[in-house]
Amino acid sequence: MATFRYLPMTEDDRQAMLQTIGVASEEELFSDVPENIRFKGELNVEKTLSEHELLAFLSKLAKKNVNTNDTPSFFGRGCV
Repeated sequence: MATFRYLPMTEDDRQAMLQTIGVASEEELFSDVPENIRFKGELNVEKTLSEHELLAFLSKLAKKNVNTNDTPSFFGRGCV
């Protein structure tokens, strides 16, 4: 089963990709990065939104746009 709806990679997919590049784990993949500079905390980003919350947010954001359905436009007027 995929972890994320829009990133449908399964555990088998992940293992196949690691095998293709010749490493056994993600830890091994990043083993060349010195331990003291690896980020181990939580990223300071906003929480993820559900699909419903995201659609509501984007709809609200889109309503801020000016469009020719709601506002008269004289763009191109007089062009022959």
